[in-house]
Amino acid sequence: IENGIIDSTGVLELVAFIEDHCGITVADADIVPANLDSLARITAFITAKAASLVAA
Repeated sequence: IENGIIDSTGVLELVAFIEDHCGITVADADIVPANLDSLARITAFITAKAASLVAA
């Protein structure tokens, strides 16, 4: 994201894919490089969001 490899449209497509395939909602505040700038961070983000749904 920060290096310009994926543009804003790509980020929106990624978020839509995550929401559709993982059953989670990604808030606007969650769309930051700390959550989406690598596969490891995307995985950790999805895992944390899914865990919060189970706990709720």
